Amino acid sequence: MAQPTYRVRTRSHGWLPAVTGDADYAGWQNSVILGFALAGGYEYLAGVRPNRYGSTATGGAYYWPIVTGYNINEPNNGYAGNCSDPITELGVIESSGHLQMRLLAQDSTTWSAWRPCGGRREGTNMVNMIQPTPTWETIPATGSTPARSVYRCIVGVQMRWV
Repeated sequence: MAQPTYRVRTRSHGWLPAVTGDADYAGWQNSVILGFALAGGYEYLAGVRPNRYGSTATGGAYYWPIVTGYNINEPNNGYAGNCSDPITELGVIESSGHLQMRLLAQDSTTWSAWRPCGGRREGTNMVNMIQPTPTWETIPATGSTPARSVYRCIVGVQMRWV
């Protein structure tokens, strides 16, 4: 099987060039990822949970619809995410265990461990989403706002077929 081809859209740099396999990664410095596109006809999606930027997921998680396309000009089925909210988790339906992914969390220098893209459908939902490590960060208290724990955003994606 060929190595996966994928790309991301970051807050500071827009859509970045495509990456194939794990010789490089999709992302740029510490810029949060807002969109993710994966070639090959896989079913995949992105999710957002409450993070330091706020999100459409205030009070819980939000998952954009599962997509299968690979076209950054097609927002309905060409990529996962909405290109405005930072992504905190990704999922790919692939049952062989050969497609693997690892993620880099914002403000981290250590990649998460390689994990099989073992997402699967349960009704209209996907389970076994992949989150970066560390997953959480604590936002300190300011004024009358108490400290809170929020999810870290993804700033880097690497994929490989093994």
